[in-house]
Amino acid sequence: MSEPQSRIYSRDFVGDIEGVSQADAWLAGQLGALGLGADAKYAITLCMEELFLNAVQHGHANRATISVWAESNGARLEFVDDGAPFDPTIVAAKRIARPTADFEIGGYGTGLVQKFARRIRYHRSDGQNRLLLEFDAGAPPSPILTRSARQGNMVDSFDLHAAVRATSAFRDLSDASVEFLIGAAELETFDPGATLMTQGEPGDHALLILAGEVTVTADSPRGAIPVSTLKAPSLVGETGALAKLPRTATARARTAVSALRIGRRALIEVARATPSLLIDVVGRMGDRMRKVNSAISLYTHALAALERDEFDSALLEELRNPIPDLADFGQTFGRMAEQIILRRQRSDEMASAAVIQRALLPKVGEFAAEFGLDIYAAMTPARDIGGDFFDLIELGDGRIAFGVGDVCGKGVPAALFMGITRTLIRINLRETPDLHAAILRTNAYLTNNNSAELFATLLYAAFDPSCGEIEYCSCGHLPALLRRAGGAVEKLPAGGLPVGMFDQLKPKVRRTAMGPGDLLFLYTDGVTEAADGEAREFGEERLLALLAQSEPANAAQWIARVDAAVRQFSQGQAQFDDITCLALLR
Repeated sequence: MSEPQSRIYSRDFVGDIEGVSQADAWLAGQLGALGLGADAKYAITLCMEELFLNAVQHGHANRATISVWAESNGARLEFVDDGAPFDPTIVAAKRIARPTADFEIGGYGTGLVQKFARRIRYHRSDGQNRLLLEFDAGAPPSPILTRSARQGNMVDSFDLHAAVRATSAFRDLSDASVEFLIGAAELETFDPGATLMTQGEPGDHALLILAGEVTVTADSPRGAIPVSTLKAPSLVGETGALAKLPRTATARARTAVSALRIGRRALIEVARATPSLLIDVVGRMGDRMRKVNSAISLYTHALAALERDEFDSALLEELRNPIPDLADFGQTFGRMAEQIILRRQRSDEMASAAVIQRALLPKVGEFAAEFGLDIYAAMTPARDIGGDFFDLIELGDGRIAFGVGDVCGKGVPAALFMGITRTLIRINLRETPDLHAAILRTNAYLTNNNSAELFATLLYAAFDPSCGEIEYCSCGHLPALLRRAGGAVEKLPAGGLPVGMFDQLKPKVRRTAMGPGDLLFLYTDGVTEAADGEAREFGEERLLALLAQSEPANAAQWIARVDAAVRQFSQGQAQFDDITCLALLR
């Protein structure tokens, strides 16, 4: 080492982050005493910090000695440490981005030191690295250089010092700690929609959002639930990284995002030197808990109000204006509440429609009593309202017309089409007691006024109580079943096309006769297509066997037997189709 031309300031420091911080403060005072210019002081301080941080982080140095003095044409800095051997004069500044833990000594720090020092000399003796750096009196400052994990090279960046200090957790960090944090971090960029952190993965690092916006969501079996939106500068994932806990949420880039990836070890080192970092993290965690508790209280109250059907506009307004940190979640909950209210209103409307639909069906008991018939009918819709129907009409010639129908589809459209079809047939039959003509006129109207292209299968019959004669027309419907008094069951011929499909419908009129004790049974495919837990259908054969093997009963009991058999077979499986039955016993 050459002899100094002015007083030498020298001091030993412990090889840890606290030692770096102490060295930074000590060196600032000595450089001021030497009367050096601002640019020279900046260059010397930055190089010292980089050498010290490299020695601690990569060389595992236990101690370091720093000496500084001024000369006529500049200044010199001597840095001695007991870390692993390393000669920065023969190592080029690294350009390949890799995780911090994989970097060899001399990568980032070497680039800074080589840029600022006019000359660097190195030798190793007595198990120590000895570096002598020479600086010009007016050494120029330089932009901070950072590693870019995305671009794979050294890039000029914005002032990371200011970005780090703008974050509340790092506000009280010393210059040395900020340098250490930047040196230990990696600059990463994310495209919109990219995942920064995934819920459940190990929390081994934090991200300091430098630019852009990040959406935080809580993942659930039913999808992602928005929790909050973070804007730069924001620190995310620090609690999991410090406590070594799994991620409690998923963070995704809402816009293009730039962020510093800070490893757990670096966070812990900085926290040891600056306890206020931990106080800030705990404080912000407590504030989040307070806000979450407040939100849970509001949402619990809102859910209870929804359950009691007491949800009012004031509650909805609170949900529309949540606390900023939970804005996305609050808006999602608010939209959910609005949808629940709308669906409840729709449910109420559908319930009213179901009541109206049932009211429009014939009152079977009153009809049977008036005409002295043993007749019964029942309809069970798969939804609130259905597309099946049954009908009972007194004809002008003394006969009784009855029928069942099944509209393709479910819900409101099918119910409306069902109502129109049934009404048209009733009107036509009251004008002229002719099944064939009534069905033809109904089909003509439906085919010419059917933009929804719906259709219906139906079977209508006319019964003469005086002689037991039956006249019937089937339009694509299931065959009626005639159980004779002795137990034999006949399938009456059926066929034809549904109404509402083609103009040229040609329904065929057929006839049969019922004797005393005979049962005529009409039904829709909701009976035969009812399925059990293994997707097996009830089927026509089971229905035929049930009618043949059961003891004689009245019309209402026959329908009750069929309904019970279908329910037992289905074993609680959801009903997918309307079920309608009509029984006439002579």
